[in-house]
Amino acid sequence: MSIYISNYLNKLEKDLENKILKGNDILELTTSKQLNLFILKNIYDNWISNFEKNKSNFFDYESDDILDKVNSLQNTLSNHIHIKFEDLRILVKKSIIDLVKYMYDAKVFIKNDLNNDKILSNLNLDRRSKFYIENKGVFKSLIEKVQNETLKSNDIRITIDTFSFEKNQKLIDELRSILECEEKDLKTFYIDPIKYEGLFDLSEGELQDIINIAKGKKSFMDAAEFILEKLGKREVILDDKENIKTLLIEIKKNFI
Repeated sequence: MSIYISNYLNKLEKDLENKILKGNDILELTTSKQLNLFILKNIYDNWISNFEKNKSNFFDYESDDILDKVNSLQNTLSNHIHIKFEDLRILVKKSIIDLVKYMYDAKVFIKNDLNNDKILSNLNLDRRSKFYIENKGVFKSLIEKVQNETLKSNDIRITIDTFSFEKNQKLIDELRSILECEEKDLKTFYIDPIKYEGLFDLSEGELQDIINIAKGKKSFMDAAEFILEKLGKREVILDDKENIKTLLIEIKKNFI
């Protein structure tokens, strides 16, 4: 599956010819509107995670005035997206992987996605719902509930479990066409996602020990240096580079 993604990214890079992309460009980047929205969602989540990480203990970020200003800043930034392809490449790959997960288990994907918002408010839920073409009813139900009570993770799970999620063949066909692969390739990737053992010439158990050690480091920088040190001087091919980036992104989530 990785080779299909890499081939598509190489083709996309050639088509863009070093173009700097704005928000409207991303909305029309691929033939799948849902994939384009997931790319924007990942940009938003990246901003949120960095904002949370850089909060100071000396300020009240939950005051109405601050929340209003933060919302205003988010809206302003959304109109000034400015992305080079080297950064877009990582976003597109992650968004493709996200789309595969969403296509085959939308219920679990949405549950996990809602964890990206530290506080679930009407505003946050409404903003996140805009990244989804389907399943608007899930977000509408959550918005109605949050108006009357504070939603906890269990409340979110119970609410989402009341909805049925059908197989979206249209999305599958869109992504299959984009990657020029068969549906069986997408299914195989969903069942058997990117494996990292080959990067280190280790067994799955040994690799998990390394990942656990990395997650236990004091900072993401220390974790990244540890992972890169373990890679040593082995020759790294193009697909490896993409998989290394994906692995580091996964580890980084532990430091948010």
